[in-house]
Amino acid sequence: MKLTLAAENSIMILYFLTREGKRLTVAELSQKLGTPANHIYKLVQSLVRGGYVRSFQGKVGGVELAANPHKVTLSEIIEHLEGPINLSNCIFREKNCIFIKNCVLKGKLAAAAQKLVAVLRRTTVQDLVNEK
Repeated sequence: MKLTLAAENSIMILYFLTREGKRLTVAELSQKLGTPANHIYKLVQSLVRGGYVRSFQGKVGGVELAANPHKVTLSEIIEHLEGPINLSNCIFREKNCIFIKNCVLKGKLAAAAQKLVAVLRRTTVQDLVNEK
């Protein structure tokens, strides 16, 4: 599984909002993530639609948490952005693989994928902050 930049940045937006414990501007988030503000703005809008953050306009504007970081899991954020986590694709992405029917890796990769999804489902945004 390869995490998209949008999913990674969205997780980090929630991480910084949780860690700082206060409202941050899009410009501040952009600086912390090293990502253009227009990209952060789009991600914030998606997180607002998902109920994860609130956005405020004006002089005291910015972004703050709307959801409890103790309850928001990494899998929930990823699925909000990308839909259900599907790890059944071949890691080699070979369309014409001659071994596809007798793949020796399939069972091992499926087991590893299940473990990864389990970790994503039980890890919350607060857990990330607590690890630092």
